[in-house]
Amino acid sequence: MNTRAPLLLRHIVLLGFFMTAGLTAREQELPPDQADSLESLTKPAWVTAAAIDQPHLYYFGIGRSSVSQLAADDAARVDFSRNVSTHVKSRIERTVEENNLRIREKFSNRTEINSDMSLKGIVITERFADESLGSWHSLIRYEKNLYDSLLQEEINREFERMKAANELEEKKLEEKNRQRIALMSIDSTSRAISRKEEEQERSRIQDYLERQKTHMLFLQKNYRRFIRMKPYPRIVNTLTAEVPDTRHMFSVKGSVEPLAPLQADYRLKFFRIFDAGAQVEVRDDLVHRQSSYLKVQLLPGLGETYRTSLAFGLTQYGAELQTYSAFLNNIDSYYSEGSLFAAANVNLPRRYLTLALSSDKRRSDIALLWFPFFNNFRNRFALAADLSYTWDPAFRNRFGDRILLEPGLEFYPLENFMHITLAYEQNEFITMRFDLLRGK
Repeated sequence: MNTRAPLLLRHIVLLGFFMTAGLTAREQELPPDQADSLESLTKPAWVTAAAIDQPHLYYFGIGRSSVSQLAADDAARVDFSRNVSTHVKSRIERTVEENNLRIREKFSNRTEINSDMSLKGIVITERFADESLGSWHSLIRYEKNLYDSLLQEEINREFERMKAANELEEKKLEEKNRQRIALMSIDSTSRAISRKEEEQERSRIQDYLERQKTHMLFLQKNYRRFIRMKPYPRIVNTLTAEVPDTRHMFSVKGSVEPLAPLQADYRLKFFRIFDAGAQVEVRDDLVHRQSSYLKVQLLPGLGETYRTSLAFGLTQYGAELQTYSAFLNNIDSYYSEGSLFAAANVNLPRRYLTLALSSDKRRSDIALLWFPFFNNFRNRFALAADLSYTWDPAFRNRFGDRILLEPGLEFYPLENFMHITLAYEQNEFITMRFDLLRGK
């Protein structure tokens, strides 16, 4: 009997095993409606109750979706994050206070940090799918102590990153400030240099003006007679901008070698600033050329140191007149022109020089008058030179020269009565001109 009992026990165990296996097979083969009923009996409590046991010990999030398991996972994460957000925020604030961290504004968005921190390192704990009903469920559940440990690690890592970023920003700001201070220093130095240069420039200008003033006073004191001297109305053949001191002036000019008459003219002054004149040139006892002018003096010898005059006017001139009867018989061939003209002259006291310029359509002149012995003879004697360029071929010399240099000597033996000029003209004649002055 004792040997049969263990054998019977083995048969009972095997029978139980096969019965269980058969029940499982039948269970899998249940109709859909009975299977659903069975599934409803096996759903986890967190699915049916939408809550967990002992919630005071866990942080959790439950997600449900009728779309997919992934959507249920996402819903669980959102629910978990919502449940722990306040806790995460307080943890972050406490960490900032405990570590005395200075997080710049761009890193101080705690809402963004909360969302990141609440889900970092978090995985889905459990899933349940009821595909026959089209329902998927996900659960995230962590013991509070474990989650707090994970959260603190993530917070510490995040703040280390923020501290590094903050230090980098601080270094960038320090560099910007250093550059700004350097630029301000350079700008300040540049302004200081600029001010110094401006002061030096003002000082140079002031020194220059003082020297000029001293120079002017020196000239006015030592060259007063020459500065006040009125130049001749004509230098060789150049009309100056001056008006004669006398009302009338008669002039005759002839060739010394060979001896022959060359020119005669008359000048009339009126209203103090107007001057009019007419001139006739002869060759071989025949009328060769004639000219006339009307001049008004606009700048009558102004300037305390460099006496300057300026005049404008009209001029008329003709050539190849020949004899009076020939002129009448050939009036159509008479050549006559007219133009505006300008004249200017200035006294240069340091060199006892008078420089004169004159120009019209016919010719342009530059003339110099130098008084080498002014201190001894005043204006009684001067060396003269007239450099001219003749534009009109009809008024060139018989050699056709465009440019002429005509040197001469000027004498003023009797003031306001007689003026004598001895010159070499036209690259041909040694001439002498007498100017007789009459009336006031």
